[in-house]
Amino acid sequence: MHDLIVIGGGPAGSSAALTAAKAGLYVLLLEKESFPRYKPCGGALSNRSFSDLDFRLPEELCERAITGARVHFHNKMIEGHSRDPLFSLVTRSEFDKFLLQKANDAGCNTVTMRAEGYLEKEDHVEVITKRKKFKSRFLVDASGCQSRLRYCIQDGANKSQYGISVVTEIEDDDAKIQERLHNSLDFYFDVGSTGYGWIFPHKGYYSVGIWGQASNLNSLRTNMQNFLARVGFRGRYRLHGHKIPLGGINRRIARGRIILAGDSAGFADPITGEGIYYALRSGQIAAQAILEQDPSDVSRIYEEMCKKDFGQDLENALHLLHSLNGSREMCLSALVERDDIINNYIDVMAAKKTYKAFADWILPIIIHIYIDNFNKRANKIPKFIKVLIGRERINFKMIHNDGSVRRTGLYFEKDRIAKVIEGGLKNPTIVMAATQDAIIRIQRSSNPIAAMKRERQNGGVSIKAKSIGTEIKLNAVLSAAGVVRLLNHNFF
Repeated sequence: MHDLIVIGGGPAGSSAALTAAKAGLYVLLLEKESFPRYKPCGGALSNRSFSDLDFRLPEELCERAITGARVHFHNKMIEGHSRDPLFSLVTRSEFDKFLLQKANDAGCNTVTMRAEGYLEKEDHVEVITKRKKFKSRFLVDASGCQSRLRYCIQDGANKSQYGISVVTEIEDDDAKIQERLHNSLDFYFDVGSTGYGWIFPHKGYYSVGIWGQASNLNSLRTNMQNFLARVGFRGRYRLHGHKIPLGGINRRIARGRIILAGDSAGFADPITGEGIYYALRSGQIAAQAILEQDPSDVSRIYEEMCKKDFGQDLENALHLLHSLNGSREMCLSALVERDDIINNYIDVMAAKKTYKAFADWILPIIIHIYIDNFNKRANKIPKFIKVLIGRERINFKMIHNDGSVRRTGLYFEKDRIAKVIEGGLKNPTIVMAATQDAIIRIQRSSNPIAAMKRERQNGGVSIKAKSIGTEIKLNAVLSAAGVVRLLNHNFF
């Protein structure tokens, strides 16, 4: 019987196998394909990924050091740079082959064989293939987001829980690549209603693709072809599509002796789609939990370690994504006008700043964007509502289903928001109680008033106001899609 069986030889699987084998465990890794194998991926390996490795990558694997990023939006472009490298660009087939070889050198036994399923027994896990069955004390499923094996312990995913990427590689001369992009990654945020298009400068080729939330992406091949033509690539290219989970969603990632790692567990940045770091780190944590804990406690410890290490930051990234989705045009328009926004986000990419810190910094900016947008639209508010609003302060008390409370005040002067007042409001004009899911649905809606009405009918939101006039004011403010997001600020 093996101590550990790992399914999947990508970064998560190889990382788990390497860590366990170096510690002396008897490890078997099952991989359905022979390496090197093609892997659709931009290949941007963040520098924090290196910090957790106890070995250096060969220079030939690191094709280009990236220090900056360019953001394009509606014919405007802004560029930001870091003093230190942010990413190293790698070809995934070669990077994955290298990691798997490191695991084999440490004592892992790799077999090219597809796992068809697995069953948890009282004191071991049984892995089923077409040819034979394997037994192990523990199992790490790192078979990826495309595989259905994870559904043995995890519920099925709908389109709102994962993204889709389409990618191709375009050969070109290194001198031309350097002249076009230098040491920057190129992002285009106007290729769809979510996500972005990208051009990454590798050695001898570009990685070009689009990525976005599956629930908001349609006609992928057409969108990709249009994007390629737009950025100057007019040949016929082979396109590869794959799913990427949105990280930060509450999923089951372990049960008993079975652990999910990497994409199988849903570990990927919901804003950028980057997953290599989370794959490497979750693989290491899986092996550490197996090595250090009592068998009956492994799954709980793994979940706690992942939550502490990176899980909370993924949740914060997801909340930030939901907060910005309803105001994407406004926020991106601000992004290409302000150096400080891209420079602060580069700090997140460089792991110098968490998503919580970034959200705390950017949300006041977003609040003012909302206010400006509301005030620009104030002349469209019916006159009788303007009379009701008049000159006064509307105090909100927001009670979330977790018991937390948010107090916010909006001070109006002649139908325009003059300022936002935070905290200290003991006598609220409006008291709202809402579940987090209801708030998220309202945020995503293009018609917040209609969404609010639906949530009130379904019990997700309740509102107590002093008068019908107050409720009309509430609807007037919601027409700018601002207040709900202001109140949602405390989720960070």
